[in-house]
Amino acid sequence: SRSVFERALEVDHRSSELWLRYAEFEMRNEFVNHARNVLDRAVQILPRVDFLWYKYVYMEEMVGDVPKCRAVFERWMKWMPDDGAWLSYARFEGRCGQMERADAVMRRYVNEYPCARSFLRYAKWAEFEAKDVALARSVFEGALTELEPEESRQARVFKQFSSFEERQGEYERARVIYRHAVKLLRLGEKSEGKPAEPDLLEDEEISDHEKAKREELYRAYVSFEK
Repeated sequence: SRSVFERALEVDHRSSELWLRYAEFEMRNEFVNHARNVLDRAVQILPRVDFLWYKYVYMEEMVGDVPKCRAVFERWMKWMPDDGAWLSYARFEGRCGQMERADAVMRRYVNEYPCARSFLRYAKWAEFEAKDVALARSVFEGALTELEPEESRQARVFKQFSSFEERQGEYERARVIYRHAVKLLRLGEKSEGKPAEPDLLEDEEISDHEKAKREELYRAYVSFEK
């Protein structure tokens, strides 16, 4: 019962699982306002526990209170949550038929986290969820022009951009992207026995993972040109 949960919270008010069970108890009994109160208290005490926020926005959407759900998302975003939270917010707006709002959320996301990962997630969302090819292309282009070199030069940026253009049937665009990557990242030089010319990449530290991704990118380019 409610009094049992309240007494338990007096003992351990930082137990996220306890807050969750309390909220679910109220929701099962259809005490929406009580559940809202519990979750509101929970996220104030534990603002970095994402599953409490997920439960909160889920409840507000399920009861059909779009403004309240949006307000909870906005409170959540102020805590700079992980990528999934931003995507959840954008998808919520999409389910509400508010694609402009959804796009604005994704733009805020890449502004808050300017890295290859966020731009690629945004591009994927634009292509597959927003069904906006032009937007997806502009996001990919932004990844190459707006990010710092250590982010924009990641092989996966070129690979996903070229694959995107191939899916659109834009093979010449894909070829331009591949060739730009080959030149910029000096792909395939070692295998072709070319001497490495000194340039801005000379001092670049490349992880083994990135080296593997670059080799994979070069193989994709060779396959593309066959």
